Order: sequence, then structure tokens, then C-alpha cells
Amino acid sequence: MDRKYYCRILGVKDGATDEDIKRAYEERKKRLRSSDYSDEPEYVEQKLKELDEAYRILTGNTVPISPSRKQIKGSNGRKPSRRYEHTFKDRPAKVEINSKGIKSAIAAVVSVILAIASVSISSCDTQTPDYDYDYDDLTYIEANGQAVERVLNREEEYNFFGNLDGSYTVPDDMINWEFEEDDEIMDELWSLNQDLAYSLGISSLSYAIDSYTGIEDYYYEISDYDISQMLTDIMGAPYFEDVAGLMNMYSGEIILDYESYIRFLTDVAYNQTDEICGEPVTY
Repeated sequence: MDRKYYCRILGVKDGATDEDIKRAYEERKKRLRSSDYSDEPEYVEQKLKELDEAYRILTGNTVPISPSRKQIKGSNGRKPSRRYEHTFKDRPAKVEINSKGIKSAIAAVVSVILAIASVSISSCDTQTPDYDYDYDDLTYIEANGQAVERVLNREEEYNFFGNLDGSYTVPDDMINWEFEEDDEIMDELWSLNQDLAYSLGISSLSYAIDSYTGIEDYYYEISDYDISQMLTDIMGAPYFEDVAGLMNMYSGEIILDYESYIRFLTDVAYNQTDEICGEPVTY
């Protein structure tokens, strides 16, 4: 894969500095670990792997270790926590050590640990999460194509205008008719596209776009705006110009720009897709 492939994953331009790459990496990880994706551990796991790989390739460095994963330094010279202060304070200055007793205790502990390990190993098959699979597996790739077909086959049944309120007039000068592709907006659109895909039952946008266009890795050659346009086509959505100025009755938000338009489509997809298209595709 060339750099452009990995730049698309992180949403940065080719030639971005390591600092820009790290910032984009951390923002996307934070987004994926938010409550918005708490019900989709498989999807989050896949995207985190993609982000990690892109970061390593683009920077040549290992991925940053989050504070929660950093090793805690030894306690030498550190004051014990208040919870255990009495234990240290009341401990005798000198303790007679019974080496035979200690060895017996250690042997008992080791036996318990080995027993637990044996049980854990024998039952590991039942404890392995259902989503522990290879994301490059052909079955997974085909499943994303099936998810696209699932929506395409029933796109005419989505009810868009029935969930819009146009009982008032919004002046044209309040509406942002032009889509400006600056870094901040494109970063937001990347997140919005992920949300819309998830609401349509699509797990991997890259495989979904490849399936829809019939062009391998096409997802990495086009902009987030192009991807959002394809998603709107897949679900047969009206154009932004047709709904601008109307209120999204799901959220009460008036559609004044392209981002609020995609949020409206996400609300429609989230509330209607399973009812219209039936059971979601199993990955």
C-alpha cells in the first residue's frame, strides 16, 4: 500500500507532519472509544487496528501508549496510599521470618495458580469473543458487500420527507449551500460517514465502497465528501438542496449545512433500516 492509502485512514494529507498524524490518530481513537460505538466492539476493534497500522506506516514509530496502559513505576520512596497507611505504621520494626512456612505458602499459591491456568486453557474456546476474526477474511469482505445490497434493494422504502418539518420559512442566507473542504469539516465528515455506515448496517466503509463501485481500494482514492455522496445514493436519499431549511424531526435540528444533512440521514438510517431491510448482515 502507498502512503495515500494510510493517509485516507487517518484523514490527513500526504506530507503531513508526525504531529499532525499523531493528532488525527488520537482524535479518531477517542471518537471510536466514545459511547457512540459502545454497542459495536467488533467495528471498533477493526477500526483501531486500521488506525494503528496507518500510524506505524506513516510515522515509522510504534503507536503511542495511552496513560491507562503505561506501566506503573515501583513504589520505592513513594508514600503508601491513605487506605493502607495503618498497615505500614503498625508493622513491627523487625519480623522473625519462618523460611519453611514461607516456602510452604509459596508452593500452595503456585499450585492454585497452575490449577486456574489449566482450567482457563481448557475452556479458552468458550471464552473467545465471537468477533475475534480476521478482517481481511473473504467472508467479512463479502458480508460488507451484502450489507450494501441489503439497503440498495429496499432504498425506495425509506421515508425521508415524512420525518421533516417545513411549516416555517428559513431565509436562504442562513443556509450554507456550499460545502467547504477544510481540515476541520473534513474530519467531522469522516466521523459522520462512519456513523451513517454503522446505521445502515455496514461494518467497513472501505469494503462497502469497493463493493458498490467494483473498484478495489477505491475508498482510499476519493474524499470523505465523495464517500458521503455514495452513501446517500446507496440509501436513495434526497439531495441536500431538496431538504435544506427543513427541520429534522428526530433531533429538532434545522438542516442548514451539509453536516446537519448527513446527521439527518443517519437518524433516518438508524430508525428505519432494520425495519425496512430485515435482519442485519452477520459478519
